Amino acid sequence: MRKLMYLIMAVLLFMGCSKNRRGQNGDDQITLQVQQVKEKNAEDLAFRIRVFAHLPADFKDRKQLNEKMEYGIDSCFFRLNRGKQELPSGVIPVANGIKDCFEYVLLFSGSVADKNEQLVYRDKYISGKTYQVILK
Repeated sequence: MRKLMYLIMAVLLFMGCSKNRRGQNGDDQITLQVQQVKEKNAEDLAFRIRVFAHLPADFKDRKQLNEKMEYGIDSCFFRLNRGKQELPSGVIPVANGIKDCFEYVLLFSGSVADKNEQLVYRDKYISGKTYQVILK
């Protein structure tokens, strides 16, 4: 337990020292965290996204939800670029080992970062709501 607390504190310290733009949005069913990732290739934009599902302890279809969130998520994300929807060129699921947390890396090819970056997540499997995150 003590090791876990040290690990959590180290991750929070690391994320707090990062200069990457980030944002968060959510409600009682989902928390969405977004962080822009610096890419070596200046022509691509990348974002790390975490979707935390606040599910009841007796939720029975966890395995089916995990499968849907891994294989059926590619059309749920888009970026608002000057008022127009831009779909990601790639959505890569990341296995993170955190219960009820789904992590992804979104890639946008040939895109330029906007000052007020906005990412939108349309949930299909947990709440059915749309979440918009503005990166600061």
